[in-house]
Amino acid sequence: MPHRAVRGPLSGARAARGRVFVDLSTAFVAPSYSRQASLTQAQLVDNTENLALPYIMPSQSQKHVTHNEALRALDAVVQLAVADKDLGTPPSSPDPGARYIVGAGPTGAWSGHASDVAAWQDGAWAFYRPIAGWLAWVHDESRLYLYSGGGWTEAPGGGGSGLVPKGAWSDAATYNAGDLVEHEGHVFLSNADGNIDHEPDATTPGSTAEWTYFSIVTGGGGGGGGDVNPVSLVGINDTADATNRLAVSSPASLFSHEGDDHRLKINKAAAGDTASVLFQTDFVGHAEFGLTGDNDWHVKVSADGTAWHEAIVVNRATGAVSLPNTAGGGGGGRELLTANRTYYVRTDGNDSNDGLSNSSGGAFLTIQKAIDVVGGLDTSIYDVTISIASGTYTTPIVLKNFVGAGLCTLACSSGTAVIGVTGSNAIRGTLITSRYRLGAGIRIQTTTSGSCIYLEKSALQLEGCEFGACASVHVVLDSAWCYVLASYTISGSAAQHILASTGSQFIYLGGLTVALTGTPAFNPFVSATIGSVVRAAGLTFSGSATGSRYSSTLNGAISSGGNPNYFPGNAAGSVATGGQYA
Repeated sequence: MPHRAVRGPLSGARAARGRVFVDLSTAFVAPSYSRQASLTQAQLVDNTENLALPYIMPSQSQKHVTHNEALRALDAVVQLAVADKDLGTPPSSPDPGARYIVGAGPTGAWSGHASDVAAWQDGAWAFYRPIAGWLAWVHDESRLYLYSGGGWTEAPGGGGSGLVPKGAWSDAATYNAGDLVEHEGHVFLSNADGNIDHEPDATTPGSTAEWTYFSIVTGGGGGGGGDVNPVSLVGINDTADATNRLAVSSPASLFSHEGDDHRLKINKAAAGDTASVLFQTDFVGHAEFGLTGDNDWHVKVSADGTAWHEAIVVNRATGAVSLPNTAGGGGGGRELLTANRTYYVRTDGNDSNDGLSNSSGGAFLTIQKAIDVVGGLDTSIYDVTISIASGTYTTPIVLKNFVGAGLCTLACSSGTAVIGVTGSNAIRGTLITSRYRLGAGIRIQTTTSGSCIYLEKSALQLEGCEFGACASVHVVLDSAWCYVLASYTISGSAAQHILASTGSQFIYLGGLTVALTGTPAFNPFVSATIGSVVRAAGLTFSGSATGSRYSSTLNGAISSGGNPNYFPGNAAGSVATGGQYA
């Protein structure tokens, strides 16, 4: 698109062709694409101070050119009304004299002129840089904008409705419903179309068939305040009605503080009523929260706006939270125990049962199912027992954390429950911070590979269990803790009975008996390495074993009272690389 040739007053007849760029912030008609940083005294004399209009100089030739340039500038910036303020690309066929505020990221002929006023004059674009305080009416928005020096923003009160001039009051005066009318320093809302039979009463607040009176008080510094009181209906870019007396159609709504706080209040008449916030899609409700039907706090959802489902209920008296439609019992989520709990596991059970009764129709089939259910509890201060019926269980067990201070005990109430696993660790715990105990009547054994118990950064109590034949180590601790609180039995061989590594602790309560049957073999019986500790003083070992008795290496420590023959075995123990045996 062409740019109009310019002849400016600074150099007589200017020969260079280019866009007209009037930089009004420095009072200079720029002959090039770049903004002039400063003006000489002569340049200031050649142009007016505010609009940079060129003076006709003495003895100047072609005075009409200078005069016409000034007229074109006045035609562009006086009574400024633009077609659009957001375009970044020049329109292809602008009307003569059409004006635009150049939008962000301009391209083509408008490149480099964001926020400038572009005017299509004489078949070319002329650009006028605004000065802070300029006002421009934007036709496609029907709004008034103010240039602040950093950009164009909507002017206060710049909406398209405005106040209707009061004109001459008579019975013939005509106003539209919703018009705001100024009279004697006050503002009135017209409640009816057509003729008005009397002037608004500026002294009596209230509403009549024709007028609603309210006052608007403005403050300094750009702030404002006042009251609109009372108004029966208010519609902002929307139509209010008898039910929705305030209607707002807007991309967003802002409620901000004055001072420190801001609180939005929704009040209802009685407990059985509703005070809520409803979320809709195409005016069909799909989510709601608030006081719905009582004074508890509810969150509910709907697929069709008709059938509603409670998601959350918060009890107003206790603050207790329930999730009525979430699987898990007790109102949903984690069940909070209010008493000790027992789950039952039987070889004829079923993992689809609830585990709460000792029968084939009530008990779980696997120990792991019971562990998983406990992992979903909040035990509070109460304990859980997993009662395992006699029989053999071949599924590996992975311990799970649960919420609460309770203790979970795995035990067999009658006979022996064998946890016999092939090719894997029988019981494993990783990062377990919950309290677990392996109790009486449980025998643990593995074949092919795997340890009986393998703990990483976890803790476990042993109380009366039995260790059978094991393909690897009976108890492996890796940065873990194991506490023996009752006598127990060893009935099968293993690579080692105890291996404590990497800062672990294996601690026996004094006065206990470890009974060995069948002369099991170990090499060694107990091992402590990499800063780990085994405390085993005050024990009684019955029966015998083969293999070395102990190994303490890499700053590991074994406390037994110092007797080298203390632990079971038929070969001496060993100490190396900073290990201790005392």
